[in-house]
Amino acid sequence: SAFMGMAAQLIFVYNFFYSIYRGKRAPMNPWHSNTLEWTAPVKHLHGNWPGALPHVYRWPYDYSRPDIEKDWLPQTVSDEDLHNRVDYASENYDPTATDPRSEHVVHVQDSQEVIMLQLMRKHKGLPDNAAPAADAAI
Repeated sequence: SAFMGMAAQLIFVYNFFYSIYRGKRAPMNPWHSNTLEWTAPVKHLHGNWPGALPHVYRWPYDYSRPDIEKDWLPQTVSDEDLHNRVDYASENYDPTATDPRSEHVVHVQDSQEVIMLQLMRKHKGLPDNAAPAADAAI
């Protein structure tokens, strides 16, 4: 039975390396998932997306909507994209192509810090528009 286990492992190793070097490339979103990671291009890039990160317009579980013909709707598709009938199922779909160009980018960490400061000010009884020196005292 040890030889049978070894033979099964050899089949696995062969299949593994065959798939790496000669296997068929998977499409960008083979399971028609809505979440952001499936909009990344199928390339080995550091950071996954070339250029700016795509904007997120909806929650990740927006399936089976009666107002769209496909059963899935990626987070990166805006209502304007739906109105303009952007083909988000295409291999050539670029999630950043229709995003608004903005100089001002809000980072989540910055937003969390602002919210935390507001909560601390409220807890200390300070007004929201208190001077920055008051933040140092918090």
